[in-house]
Amino acid sequence: MNVRHSARALLAIVALAATPAAAGPLAEIGRTSHDTPICGNLVVHANAAIAAIVRGDDAIGRAAAHLRSGDLGLDDASTPRRQAVAELRRSTAVLGETTARAGEELKRFDAYAVSSDVEAQRVEMREFSHALALVLDRQRRTADDLDAFVSQLALHDYRADAARPDPVSFRTDRPGPRPATSLATTTSFERDESPDLAGRRLASLLDTRVTATATNEARANELGEIAVGGC
Repeated sequence: MNVRHSARALLAIVALAATPAAAGPLAEIGRTSHDTPICGNLVVHANAAIAAIVRGDDAIGRAAAHLRSGDLGLDDASTPRRQAVAELRRSTAVLGETTARAGEELKRFDAYAVSSDVEAQRVEMREFSHALALVLDRQRRTADDLDAFVSQLALHDYRADAARPDPVSFRTDRPGPRPATSLATTTSFERDESPDLAGRRLASLLDTRVTATATNEARANELGEIAVGGC
């Protein structure tokens, strides 16, 4: 076995082990004891939001593993580096899709929830929805941060490539499109910071969000059945 490839595989395993598990587990709501239309609609929309959020949690876990993998520090033409960047883009796209879906389903849930005649239950529904909304807010911010990180990485590669002498003319002012810079501050590379170090810094930020998200998702699990069970 190639020693270099073996070492890289070992680093990948260590990175995955160091990544906190996705927050949760956020559980879908089971059947309620009532079969009225409003209960059915509440469960349908709540579970659709939960399913989307769980997909988002998984995407964040995969992104964090790639941010820690060590592959971002490789040559930008290497296969592991390209795969890592592609996975970060994929996670960003998934989060964009899942947060939009979950947000719409929570709006529908809230619209039905206000129809409850029981004030105590309306309070529980609001708390349940609010717990999920907090998770969604963090997922949206994470999607923005991942998108900004990939943009910063492209800019970093562009500058590094421009600094290399052209093999034919030895020019360093190569023409080419300049990647858009990100407005996000949490993912901007510090001065002379390597992609690997910046990736690990972003992964640490995601860790703090995962911890907070676990608390909100645990609260949603507590309230889910209660919130829709007495309508």
